[in-house]
Amino acid sequence: MARYLKDRDSSALDASMHRLDAQEQAMRERAVPDEVPAEVAVGYLRELSKTWQEAQGGQGRALLARALFERIDVLGMSEATVTLTEHASRHGFGAVLPEEFGISVSGRGERIWADTLRVFIRDPWSRQAEVAAST
Repeated sequence: MARYLKDRDSSALDASMHRLDAQEQAMRERAVPDEVPAEVAVGYLRELSKTWQEAQGGQGRALLARALFERIDVLGMSEATVTLTEHASRHGFGAVLPEEFGISVSGRGERIWADTLRVFIRDPWSRQAEVAAST
């Protein structure tokens, strides 16, 4: 806009706007990733508990969390919202995880406490989210 104000070149502005519109349209039309076959997704879901147990120690659980969760937002010590990755959604995690659940947490150190953390699941990649966004 600064260049337009300086040069007052409306044809250059129009050309830039057309180029940007074309880029935006191309982004919107990007190929939808192939769906994961149901039997493959079910296999991953059935093995999740075992995978979590085997990932104890080192970077295993952090890598698993990064593969499943695009974002984790924590509100104090009582609430968290996790956003699934597109990969996790395509593998069916959004379909089998409840929208909300509680997990028991406890502190360490001088303030020992135990409480329930409410966890909310967001799946922006699901077909339901796409339908809701388009209405």
